[in-house]
Amino acid sequence: MMFSRIAPVVLFTAFSLSVAGAYVSEGRQPLTRPGVMSDAQMEALTTYYTEMKLALQVGDDARFEELINQQIQNMQSGATQSVQPDRLPAPYGELRDLLMDGSVASTKALLARHPDLDLNAPQGRYGAVPLIWATGHPEFMPAMVRLLLEHGADPSFEAASGYTLVHAATSPFTYYSQPQDMDALLDMLPPELAVQPDRRGLTPLHLALINSHTVQASGLLNHGADPNAPPPRNLSVEFQPGYPPLMIAGGNVSLVQVLLGAGADPTATNLQGRSILDVVTEDARQSELELQDRLSASAAEESDREYAADYARARDMIRAAVDGRLARGD
Repeated sequence: MMFSRIAPVVLFTAFSLSVAGAYVSEGRQPLTRPGVMSDAQMEALTTYYTEMKLALQVGDDARFEELINQQIQNMQSGATQSVQPDRLPAPYGELRDLLMDGSVASTKALLARHPDLDLNAPQGRYGAVPLIWATGHPEFMPAMVRLLLEHGADPSFEAASGYTLVHAATSPFTYYSQPQDMDALLDMLPPELAVQPDRRGLTPLHLALINSHTVQASGLLNHGADPNAPPPRNLSVEFQPGYPPLMIAGGNVSLVQVLLGAGADPTATNLQGRSILDVVTEDARQSELELQDRLSASAAEESDREYAADYARARDMIRAAVDGRLARGD
Protein backbone atom coordinates (compact mmCIF):
# COMPACT_ATOMS: atom_id res chain seq x y z
CA MET A 1 0.00 0.00 0.00
CA MET A 2 1.56 3.29 -1.12
CA PHE A 3 1.01 5.33 2.00
CA SER A 4 1.95 8.82 0.88
CA ARG A 5 -0.42 8.61 -2.06
CA ILE A 6 -3.20 6.63 -0.43
CA ALA A 7 -3.75 8.95 2.54
CA PRO A 8 -4.78 12.00 0.51
CA VAL A 9 -6.77 9.73 -1.82
CA VAL A 10 -8.71 8.26 1.09
CA LEU A 11 -9.66 11.77 2.16
CA PHE A 12 -10.30 13.45 -1.17
CA THR A 13 -11.25 10.91 -3.85
CA ALA A 14 -14.96 10.78 -3.21
CA PHE A 15 -15.30 14.54 -3.02
CA SER A 16 -13.13 15.06 -6.10
CA LEU A 17 -15.20 12.56 -8.06
CA SER A 18 -18.31 14.44 -7.07
CA VAL A 19 -16.90 17.70 -8.38
CA ALA A 20 -15.22 16.33 -11.49
CA GLY A 21 -18.01 13.93 -12.37
CA ALA A 22 -17.24 10.20 -12.45
CA TYR A 23 -18.10 8.32 -15.59
CA VAL A 24 -18.72 4.92 -14.06
CA SER A 25 -20.52 3.80 -10.93
CA GLU A 26 -20.26 0.01 -10.94
CA GLY A 27 -23.40 -0.47 -12.99
CA ARG A 28 -25.47 2.00 -11.01
CA GLN A 29 -26.85 5.29 -12.29
CA PRO A 30 -23.90 7.41 -13.55
CA LEU A 31 -22.78 10.31 -11.46
CA THR A 32 -23.71 13.76 -12.70
CA ARG A 33 -21.12 15.35 -14.98
CA PRO A 34 -19.89 18.85 -14.19
CA GLY A 35 -21.19 20.20 -17.46
CA VAL A 36 -24.77 19.54 -16.44
CA MET A 37 -24.52 20.48 -12.78
CA SER A 38 -27.16 22.93 -11.68
CA ASP A 39 -26.64 25.98 -9.47
CA ALA A 40 -28.32 24.06 -6.66
CA GLN A 41 -25.86 21.18 -7.04
CA MET A 42 -22.90 23.56 -7.03
CA GLU A 43 -24.23 25.26 -3.90
CA ALA A 44 -24.66 21.87 -2.27
CA LEU A 45 -21.05 20.97 -3.12
CA THR A 46 -19.84 24.23 -1.58
CA THR A 47 -21.71 23.41 1.62
CA TYR A 48 -20.28 19.90 1.69
CA TYR A 49 -16.76 21.25 1.19
CA THR A 50 -17.12 23.68 4.07
CA GLU A 51 -18.53 21.03 6.40
CA MET A 52 -15.76 18.59 5.46
CA LYS A 53 -13.14 21.19 6.26
CA LEU A 54 -14.74 22.00 9.61
CA ALA A 55 -14.88 18.29 10.50
CA LEU A 56 -11.27 17.66 9.54
CA GLN A 57 -10.02 20.68 11.49
CA VAL A 58 -11.08 18.97 14.72
CA GLY A 59 -10.26 15.39 13.68
CA ASP A 60 -13.91 14.31 13.38
CA ASP A 61 -13.25 11.49 10.90
CA ALA A 62 -16.66 9.88 11.47
CA ARG A 63 -18.43 13.08 10.43
CA PHE A 64 -16.16 13.41 7.40
CA GLU A 65 -16.98 9.88 6.24
CA GLU A 66 -20.68 10.56 6.77
CA LEU A 67 -20.44 13.65 4.56
CA ILE A 68 -18.55 11.74 1.88
CA ASN A 69 -21.16 8.98 1.79
CA GLN A 70 -24.04 11.44 1.63
CA GLN A 71 -22.45 13.30 -1.24
CA ILE A 72 -21.80 10.11 -3.22
CA GLN A 73 -25.45 9.14 -2.80
CA ASN A 74 -26.54 12.58 -3.99
CA MET A 75 -24.35 12.44 -7.07
CA GLN A 76 -25.48 8.93 -7.94
CA SER A 77 -29.14 9.87 -7.66
CA GLY A 78 -28.82 13.32 -9.21
CA ALA A 79 -30.26 14.86 -6.05
CA THR A 80 -29.56 18.47 -5.11
CA GLN A 81 -30.21 18.03 -1.39
CA SER A 82 -27.48 19.64 0.64
CA VAL A 83 -26.25 18.76 4.09
CA GLN A 84 -27.57 20.98 6.86
CA PRO A 85 -24.77 23.48 7.50
CA ASP A 86 -23.40 24.09 10.95
CA ARG A 87 -24.93 27.45 11.84
CA LEU A 88 -23.55 29.50 14.70
CA PRO A 89 -25.27 32.28 16.62
CA ALA A 90 -24.25 35.84 15.90
CA PRO A 91 -21.58 37.05 15.92
CA TYR A 92 -19.72 33.70 15.97
CA GLY A 93 -20.90 32.73 12.50
CA GLU A 94 -19.56 35.96 11.04
CA LEU A 95 -16.33 35.56 12.99
CA ARG A 96 -15.81 32.03 11.66
CA ASP A 97 -16.37 33.19 8.07
CA LEU A 98 -13.87 36.01 8.47
CA LEU A 99 -11.23 33.83 10.12
CA MET A 100 -11.47 31.19 7.40
CA ASP A 101 -11.88 33.41 4.35
CA GLY A 102 -11.82 37.09 5.27
CA SER A 103 -9.45 39.94 5.96
CA VAL A 104 -7.51 40.73 9.11
CA ALA A 105 -8.90 44.27 9.15
CA SER A 106 -12.51 43.02 9.04
CA THR A 107 -11.83 40.49 11.78
CA LYS A 108 -10.22 43.16 13.95
CA ALA A 109 -13.23 45.41 13.43
CA LEU A 110 -15.65 42.64 14.47
CA LEU A 111 -13.67 41.94 17.64
CA ALA A 112 -13.70 45.64 18.44
CA ARG A 113 -17.49 45.70 18.10
CA HIS A 114 -17.81 42.69 20.42
CA PRO A 115 -15.18 43.12 23.17
CA ASP A 116 -16.89 40.57 25.44
CA LEU A 117 -16.85 37.75 22.86
CA ASP A 118 -15.78 34.43 24.42
CA LEU A 119 -12.98 33.15 22.21
CA ASN A 120 -12.42 29.97 24.23
CA ALA A 121 -15.92 28.44 24.31
CA PRO A 122 -16.37 25.51 21.86
CA GLN A 123 -18.91 26.37 19.19
CA GLY A 124 -21.37 24.46 17.05
CA ARG A 125 -21.54 20.88 15.87
CA TYR A 126 -17.78 20.47 15.73
CA GLY A 127 -16.86 22.01 19.07
CA ALA A 128 -14.16 24.24 17.63
CA VAL A 129 -12.91 27.62 18.81
CA PRO A 130 -11.80 30.63 16.75
CA LEU A 131 -8.12 29.64 16.89
CA ILE A 132 -9.00 26.39 15.11
CA TRP A 133 -10.89 28.25 12.37
CA ALA A 134 -8.03 30.71 11.92
CA THR A 135 -5.64 27.92 10.85
CA GLY A 136 -7.76 27.40 7.72
CA HIS A 137 -6.95 30.77 6.14
CA PRO A 138 -4.40 30.18 3.34
CA GLU A 139 -3.07 33.75 3.27
CA PHE A 140 -3.49 35.42 6.65
CA MET A 141 -3.23 32.48 9.06
CA PRO A 142 -0.36 33.82 11.25
CA ALA A 143 -1.91 37.30 11.44
CA MET A 144 -5.32 35.86 12.33
CA VAL A 145 -3.87 33.66 15.06
CA ARG A 146 -1.84 36.53 16.47
CA LEU A 147 -4.93 38.75 16.56
CA LEU A 148 -6.91 36.13 18.48
CA LEU A 149 -4.09 35.54 20.96
CA GLU A 150 -3.91 39.29 21.59
CA HIS A 151 -7.64 39.19 22.42
CA GLY A 152 -7.26 36.40 24.97
CA ALA A 153 -7.64 33.18 22.95
CA ASP A 154 -6.16 30.17 24.77
CA PRO A 155 -3.64 28.26 22.59
CA SER A 156 -3.92 25.14 24.77
CA PHE A 157 -7.47 24.34 23.59
CA GLU A 158 -8.08 20.71 22.61
CA ALA A 159 -11.00 19.39 20.59
CA ALA A 160 -12.78 16.18 21.61
CA SER A 161 -10.32 14.20 19.47
CA GLY A 162 -7.35 15.77 21.20
CA TYR A 163 -6.62 18.00 18.22
CA THR A 164 -4.91 21.29 19.00
CA LEU A 165 -4.71 24.25 16.65
CA VAL A 166 -1.39 22.79 15.42
CA HIS A 167 -3.18 19.59 14.38
CA ALA A 168 -5.76 21.78 12.65
CA ALA A 169 -2.95 23.55 10.80
CA THR A 170 -1.79 20.19 9.39
CA SER A 171 -5.24 18.84 8.49
CA PRO A 172 -6.44 18.29 4.91
CA PHE A 173 -7.76 21.29 2.96
CA THR A 174 -5.10 23.38 4.76
CA TYR A 175 -2.43 24.76 2.46
CA TYR A 176 0.13 27.46 3.19
CA SER A 177 2.11 28.83 0.26
CA GLN A 178 4.73 30.56 2.41
CA PRO A 179 7.07 28.30 4.43
CA GLN A 180 7.56 31.03 7.01
CA ASP A 181 3.84 30.94 7.88
CA MET A 182 4.21 27.71 9.86
CA ASP A 183 7.31 29.03 11.60
CA ALA A 184 5.44 32.22 12.48
CA LEU A 185 2.56 30.20 13.92
CA LEU A 186 4.77 27.97 16.06
CA ASP A 187 6.83 30.90 17.31
CA MET A 188 3.66 32.25 18.95
CA LEU A 189 2.70 29.03 20.71
CA PRO A 190 3.91 26.96 23.68
CA PRO A 191 6.65 24.66 22.32
CA GLU A 192 4.95 21.49 23.56
CA LEU A 193 2.14 21.95 21.03
CA ALA A 194 4.54 21.07 18.19
CA VAL A 195 4.88 17.52 19.54
CA GLN A 196 1.63 16.95 21.45
CA PRO A 197 -0.27 13.82 20.27
CA ASP A 198 -4.01 13.55 19.86
CA ARG A 199 -6.11 10.77 21.42
CA ARG A 200 -4.87 8.26 18.82
CA GLY A 201 -1.20 9.11 19.26
CA LEU A 202 -0.97 11.26 16.13
CA THR A 203 1.42 14.17 16.56
CA PRO A 204 1.12 17.17 14.24
CA LEU A 205 4.16 15.85 12.34
CA HIS A 206 2.47 12.51 11.70
CA LEU A 207 -0.58 14.36 10.42
CA ALA A 208 1.47 16.66 8.19
CA LEU A 209 3.19 13.64 6.65
CA ILE A 210 -0.06 11.75 6.16
CA ASN A 211 -1.50 14.76 4.34
CA SER A 212 1.69 15.47 2.33
CA HIS A 213 2.14 18.95 3.83
CA THR A 214 5.82 19.77 3.29
CA VAL A 215 5.56 23.34 4.62
CA GLN A 216 3.95 22.18 7.85
CA ALA A 217 6.34 19.25 8.31
CA SER A 218 9.38 21.49 7.81
CA GLY A 219 8.11 24.05 10.31
CA LEU A 220 7.37 21.38 12.90
CA LEU A 221 10.83 19.88 12.54
CA ASN A 222 12.30 23.36 12.97
CA HIS A 223 10.40 23.62 16.26
CA GLY A 224 11.35 20.38 17.95
CA ALA A 225 9.29 17.69 16.24
CA ASP A 226 11.12 14.36 16.28
CA PRO A 227 11.95 13.02 12.78
CA ASN A 228 12.11 9.59 14.43
CA ALA A 229 8.92 9.95 16.46
CA PRO A 230 7.51 6.64 17.71
CA PRO A 231 4.95 5.22 15.29
CA PRO A 232 1.34 5.95 16.25
CA ARG A 233 -0.32 2.69 17.25
CA ASN A 234 -4.02 3.51 17.52
CA LEU A 235 -4.86 4.21 13.88
CA SER A 236 -7.12 2.50 11.37
CA VAL A 237 -5.66 0.14 8.76
CA GLU A 238 -6.02 2.83 6.07
CA PHE A 239 -3.45 4.92 7.90
CA GLN A 240 -0.95 2.09 8.35
CA PRO A 241 -0.45 2.04 12.13
CA GLY A 242 3.11 1.51 13.22
CA TYR A 243 4.88 3.46 10.46
CA PRO A 244 7.85 5.68 11.43
CA PRO A 245 7.82 9.19 9.89
CA LEU A 246 10.14 8.44 6.97
CA MET A 247 8.00 5.44 5.98
CA ILE A 248 4.88 7.60 6.11
CA ALA A 249 6.57 10.07 3.73
CA GLY A 250 7.02 7.19 1.31
CA GLY A 251 7.43 8.44 -2.25
CA ASN A 252 7.02 12.13 -1.48
CA VAL A 253 10.45 13.43 -2.44
CA SER A 254 10.16 16.80 -0.71
CA LEU A 255 9.05 15.19 2.56
CA VAL A 256 11.82 12.59 2.35
CA GLN A 257 14.38 15.36 1.84
CA VAL A 258 13.07 17.34 4.79
CA LEU A 259 13.06 14.33 7.10
CA LEU A 260 16.51 13.07 6.11
CA GLY A 261 17.86 16.60 6.53
CA ALA A 262 16.38 16.68 10.04
CA GLY A 263 18.04 13.38 10.99
CA ALA A 264 15.39 10.75 10.23
CA ASP A 265 16.80 7.24 10.58
CA PRO A 266 16.63 5.48 7.17
CA THR A 267 17.25 2.10 8.82
CA ALA A 268 14.16 2.30 11.06
CA THR A 269 11.46 -0.35 10.86
CA ASN A 270 7.72 -0.35 11.38
CA LEU A 271 6.05 -2.25 14.20
CA GLN A 272 5.94 -5.35 11.98
CA GLY A 273 9.71 -5.27 11.55
CA ARG A 274 9.77 -4.18 7.90
CA SER A 275 12.44 -1.68 6.89
CA ILE A 276 11.67 1.67 5.31
CA LEU A 277 13.77 0.84 2.26
CA ASP A 278 11.94 -2.45 1.68
CA VAL A 279 8.52 -0.81 1.89
CA VAL A 280 9.42 2.16 -0.32
CA THR A 281 11.14 -0.09 -2.86
CA GLU A 282 8.06 -2.29 -3.04
CA ASP A 283 5.80 0.72 -3.47
CA ALA A 284 8.09 2.22 -6.13
CA ARG A 285 7.86 -1.03 -8.07
CA GLN A 286 4.07 -1.04 -7.71
CA SER A 287 3.81 2.56 -8.90
CA GLU A 288 5.82 1.68 -11.99
CA LEU A 289 3.53 -1.29 -12.71
CA GLU A 290 0.49 0.96 -12.34
CA LEU A 291 2.04 3.47 -14.73
CA GLN A 292 2.71 0.76 -17.31
CA ASP A 293 -0.89 -0.45 -17.02
CA ARG A 294 -2.18 3.06 -17.61
CA LEU A 295 0.22 3.58 -20.53
CA SER A 296 -1.06 0.36 -22.09
CA ALA A 297 -4.61 1.60 -21.68
CA SER A 298 -3.66 5.05 -23.07
CA ALA A 299 -4.96 6.54 -19.82
CA ALA A 300 -1.73 7.74 -18.25
CA GLU A 301 -1.38 11.42 -17.41
CA GLU A 302 1.71 13.47 -16.64
CA SER A 303 0.92 13.21 -12.93
CA ASP A 304 1.19 9.40 -13.18
CA ARG A 305 4.67 9.68 -14.65
CA GLU A 306 5.70 12.24 -12.03
CA TYR A 307 4.36 10.05 -9.24
CA ALA A 308 6.26 6.97 -10.39
CA ALA A 309 9.43 9.04 -10.88
CA ASP A 310 9.10 10.61 -7.43
CA TYR A 311 8.75 7.21 -5.81
CA ALA A 312 11.91 6.03 -7.57
CA ARG A 313 13.78 9.18 -6.48
CA ALA A 314 12.60 8.77 -2.88
CA ARG A 315 13.71 5.13 -2.89
CA ASP A 316 17.16 6.11 -4.20
CA MET A 317 17.51 8.89 -1.59
CA ILE A 318 16.63 6.52 1.25
CA ARG A 319 18.93 3.82 -0.15
CA ALA A 320 21.80 6.33 -0.31
CA ALA A 321 21.09 7.38 3.30
CA VAL A 322 21.13 3.74 4.41
CA ASP A 323 24.40 3.11 2.54
CA GLY A 324 25.90 6.20 4.16
CA ARG A 325 25.05 4.95 7.63
CA LEU A 326 26.48 1.54 6.89
CA ALA A 327 29.68 3.10 5.53
CA ARG A 328 30.09 5.14 8.72
CA GLY A 329 29.37 2.12 10.87
CA ASP A 330 26.33 3.73 12.49
